Amino acid sequence: MTTIFWNLIQVSLTTSVVLLPILLLCAVLRRRYPARVVCALWVIFAVRLLVPVQNSFPDAPVQVTPRTTLVEVQTMQTGESVPETSGTENESVIAEPQPIVERHWMPAGTIVTAETQRSIAFDEILALVWAVGAAAFLAGSMLSYRRFVRRVRCTARDVRDPELLRIYESERERLGLRQRIPLRQTPEADGPMLVGLVHPVLLLPKGGIPLGDAPLILRHELTHAKHKDVLCKMVFLLARCIHWFNPVVHLLAWQGAQDLEIACDQSVVHGLDTDAKRQYGQCILNDVARRMYGGTMLTTRLTGGGKAMKTRLQALFSPNKKRRGVALILTAAFALTLVGGCFAVTPKGTDNAALEQEIRTTAETYLQAIVDGDVQTLTTVLPKEVSASRTQEEMQKILLEANPHVTAYAVYPDAERAGAYVVKNWSQALHSSLAAPDQHTVQWMQFIREDGVLKVDVDSVNAACTMQPTDVCSVRDLDTFQMLYGDLGLPETGPAMLDDAAGQIETLLGLTGGRLEKQGETTFHYTFFNGQEISILTRPEGDGWKFDRWTAVQKDAKPVDAETQKQMEALAQGWCDAQVDGLSAEQAKTLLGTDLLEMFDEYASWYGDSDAQKLMELNNLPMGMTADKAEYTVDAEAGTVTVRVHGKPAEPASGKTTRTWFSGITQVQTLNFGWQDDGLRIADCTIDQAMVLDDPSMICWTADDVIRLGMPERPVSAASPEALVYMNFPVAGGRYNVGDDAVIYEFADGTMIYFQYEPQHNPVEGSDSYRLTGVVEPENNEPQEHLTQFVPVIQAANQWAEGYLRENALFRYPFMSTALQQQFVQDQEQLGNHLRIFWKIGWGSSPDVTDWMLRDLTEDSVTVVYQLEAGGELYRYAERLTVGEQDGIPVVTGCDALQATWDDSLTREQFLQLYPDDVSGLMVNPDMEYMRERSDKFQTPEDALRAAIDMFYDEKTYPVTRVGEQIVVGQGVDQDLKVTFPDGGEVYITMHQFTDEGGLKLWSVGRIWEGMPDHTT
Repeated sequence: MTTIFWNLIQVSLTTSVVLLPILLLCAVLRRRYPARVVCALWVIFAVRLLVPVQNSFPDAPVQVTPRTTLVEVQTMQTGESVPETSGTENESVIAEPQPIVERHWMPAGTIVTAETQRSIAFDEILALVWAVGAAAFLAGSMLSYRRFVRRVRCTARDVRDPELLRIYESERERLGLRQRIPLRQTPEADGPMLVGLVHPVLLLPKGGIPLGDAPLILRHELTHAKHKDVLCKMVFLLARCIHWFNPVVHLLAWQGAQDLEIACDQSVVHGLDTDAKRQYGQCILNDVARRMYGGTMLTTRLTGGGKAMKTRLQALFSPNKKRRGVALILTAAFALTLVGGCFAVTPKGTDNAALEQEIRTTAETYLQAIVDGDVQTLTTVLPKEVSASRTQEEMQKILLEANPHVTAYAVYPDAERAGAYVVKNWSQALHSSLAAPDQHTVQWMQFIREDGVLKVDVDSVNAACTMQPTDVCSVRDLDTFQMLYGDLGLPETGPAMLDDAAGQIETLLGLTGGRLEKQGETTFHYTFFNGQEISILTRPEGDGWKFDRWTAVQKDAKPVDAETQKQMEALAQGWCDAQVDGLSAEQAKTLLGTDLLEMFDEYASWYGDSDAQKLMELNNLPMGMTADKAEYTVDAEAGTVTVRVHGKPAEPASGKTTRTWFSGITQVQTLNFGWQDDGLRIADCTIDQAMVLDDPSMICWTADDVIRLGMPERPVSAASPEALVYMNFPVAGGRYNVGDDAVIYEFADGTMIYFQYEPQHNPVEGSDSYRLTGVVEPENNEPQEHLTQFVPVIQAANQWAEGYLRENALFRYPFMSTALQQQFVQDQEQLGNHLRIFWKIGWGSSPDVTDWMLRDLTEDSVTVVYQLEAGGELYRYAERLTVGEQDGIPVVTGCDALQATWDDSLTREQFLQLYPDDVSGLMVNPDMEYMRERSDKFQTPEDALRAAIDMFYDEKTYPVTRVGEQIVVGQGVDQDLKVTFPDGGEVYITMHQFTDEGGLKLWSVGRIWEGMPDHTT
């Protein structure tokens, strides 16, 4: 809340700086500009006041860090020699040290440390006072208004005077006001007024109004309704509530209300002669005489205070010709932006310093618990659901298996990303008979808040749970080297030491791409490829060497020289050629560095090919895509090359052109280079963007898009009905339903298209394919209203699930946020290598996703329940997706699994997410062939339940009991079962016994109930 408070202070101050001079010149503004323009100006200021966001420039000229934290620091006064008043001569004693408490005002966000005995954050107190004041102001205003409205509802009666109603209808038509506003009389109104924000009502006093004045009076109030002036007054009121401490804002609201009345007056008298204007002025004066009390908020009134009345009457006779006011509005907006950008309260760094300290403390607690094997401490920094779902023994096992060698660590917080880089020192010598040196690894750790406390996000450290120091980090620059070996120092070499320091330093420290030179007996100089330099000192010990320390020699990177750039260009061209044409083992030796060459040899071994001249496909495009062009650009400053590889779907045998939404994609890569003994080589390739669509606008999101696109001139045949659709039409975001002669594609908005096809057989190749014959739109093909607000979420979720179904991330990647795309590439590189990622997603070779359903839809999230099949058995799995928008396309921004692993026990609520009691559309029971082959598993209702829902095989975790007697239903029998979950929850399941065609009696799942079964339904 303190952040919002300081943002409001900044907004209030900067807006007031611009607003106050304009308010002082409001009389001049009225003479030069129409009152309606002036009103618009006040509304702009009020709206800005309602947005508690600082629009300060990154390096604002004026940065104010409020010192609102009072800290008390206790120190001990140094003892001094004091002459003894009694005793022997020249004898003195040392006075006891006295505690001294010093108080200091510190910036907001100061952390309490060991030296800080006590801290009082007055910014939190101020924020609380502001919140209470704002709430009280708003509550008081709303209560007063509510009381007035209640009295009006009890006393108001419809106007029945036919002449007054005729005048009212005449004025409404004259203003072109379509909304029919009720006209009522009430003793609560001492004059004409418009009341109500959503459903306005025009109130007249109980005694009515003079018919002679009625046209002008009603025109005035109806003009307020036409221009939504009550809404403007609501904006002014909210600004006053939020900035109740700022008198300038109260002045703004008062001036805005007056100018709304003046603007309304000018609209009423527009086109009238002087006599008519005098009549209108007299009408206002007559109304003043009848007023008994002040106005009520959120209402409009014909009259106001004495000074305001004088201003309004003068404005009636002001010249009609005035400036348009566009320049005034733009100038005010520019001034607001400029002043707001130049002034910052509580700069970002203040908040970040506190968050970085919190991140550091949480990470260090987590890591120290790992080093100590302290499960109890570990649970304090993990989310409750993680620690609560595991026993003490399970947590201890995770600790020992995950980090058996970690002895030291360093934490580098990043408050902007709410995470930290963690460097771990792995000491194998302490846990192994191997004489292996220590190694350092880097891990990114993410954090989440739970009940206001920072916790370690377990998902972000899952990779570290199996990470072992088998591979040293590739160190290409001084920043990475500093992170690995800055705080922790150079690693201990252990009993092995360094037999040949020059030959082992690069390997042990992971130095890649640079040049190592020996300078003297114990000093080595290393130059990174980017020109940064370090000096590494060793010391002799026994028959070998050990690391001593290191220092930075050249901290700034240097651009590559002309000769090196020329070599980089030659290598980059060779890389681009290999992306399109492939790469042979012989060519790889002259192109790739040591690490990439090892990856290439591993990749070639997958195919068991030893021909050094054979061209191996070498691109990281999705499955089914081929590279047709590759280009590069050199960045001499960074010493890297950016490569753009363009790809398209593999051409069908017919040579026809496909029309998928991924018909053209581009992959962006970065090449890093390094020196080897035989010259410059490509040291590594990183994927920056794995798949960028050439034309996202071609995607067919609705049935109308398909009809508009029309049939292709030469449809492409395909091996499956689904492929026949997406290879000829760029449809996305929907679901395929395959029929005997048509594929029904249901879009996210509920509209459908029938893609008609016919099978065809190739007797020569012995293969079947499908040919597109037509596209039909069904009748009454309208979007379903209940899906309208969820369409983007449904589109993103369906594409996410289709990636599983096709086992190809090609169908998912463009519909993932940038962060998830980056994580996907990292995961794929771990499965394959940097030269060849698979794009395969799912759960390995088995089980396979066969179907899915969407549940618990909101405007930004959805639960996806998958049906999985393996060996005839069915499983369920669920993920909760969060969805946003990126570059105009709905994308998945986050994914949380319902269960962490397949072995995790589920709660009742988690089970009902997987197996809802409504009609899910997903199969629960295996197919009949499976049930017949394993009929022994389906002879009792209990056995059949465990065979159908695999998780219930664990009888101790999920005890099953019968409920009630068997019920005869038609030709079969029903039996209710109760399943008890580990959390104490219960679910009832009705099992149904039936007789198959062969006379075999089998049990199957009939229905799942959240409560007691009700067989009457």
